[in-house]
Amino acid sequence: MRGTITMAICPDEVSGGNHSQFGHYGHQLFDGMPTISRSDQQQIARSAILDVLRNVAGGIAIDGSIVDQKGL
Repeated sequence: MRGTITMAICPDEVSGGNHSQFGHYGHQLFDGMPTISRSDQQQIARSAILDVLRNVAGGIAIDGSIVDQKGL
């Protein structure tokens, strides 16, 4: 089995954001109105993604557990 990354090391929401602001692909049905700017949301997402990549590269998850890096 390939190494896996679980939600324990990845945030699952950006408070105040919405789906369509994650990228630049227009309004999504039932998306709701964001309470933060697209720029702020994308910065939060970039930071979270980079944190996960740094932690996986180091073999340690944000929650302190060891990440199985085989096959990553």
